[in-house]
Amino acid sequence: FAGGIWTWSGFLPQVKLTQASMRVGLRVCAKHRVDTVFATLWGDDGAETNVMLGSSLLPIFSEACWQGPDYDEQDAVLAGECLTGLPRRVLDAWGDFYASERDRRPGKQLIWGDPLYPMTVLDEGESYEAIIARSEAAIETMKPYQDRIECRYATLLFEVCIAKAQMISQIRSRYLAGDRQWLGALVNE
Repeated sequence: FAGGIWTWSGFLPQVKLTQASMRVGLRVCAKHRVDTVFATLWGDDGAETNVMLGSSLLPIFSEACWQGPDYDEQDAVLAGECLTGLPRRVLDAWGDFYASERDRRPGKQLIWGDPLYPMTVLDEGESYEAIIARSEAAIETMKPYQDRIECRYATLLFEVCIAKAQMISQIRSRYLAGDRQWLGALVNE
């Protein structure tokens, strides 16, 4: 079983999808006595994610192989913290680059997307306001860890997402309202 630590969905690991899919996948492997299991971290679809950012998810595999598929989730969390030196809440903050365990990529789409022709695919019930709130919360979680380059990197990604989400959510209505002052400031900034 070549399971995946989702590093191919954008700039940060897709923590929620990795947890949701690999825990189930490893249980099925145990049930059917699959004797070879390993984690993959791919660099396709743009190779934007540094695979080392996914290392704290490796214990999902090691704990399932060592303790069995019904391992204590806290053991995997502690092993991930030991590997990276970062608390689990930081990994969870990185995971908030994505709304859910679905393979949607709003952060990636915001970063690469043209604000005048937005093509961001949002999850049902998702909004630019929700992206902004989730990003602000992630930045707040990472504040104590800004001495770590991976946290500074993630903070910058979230800041870009906030700026572009704010711009995209307002640009059309401001244009239609003839708000030249706001549009002029946007162009100049």
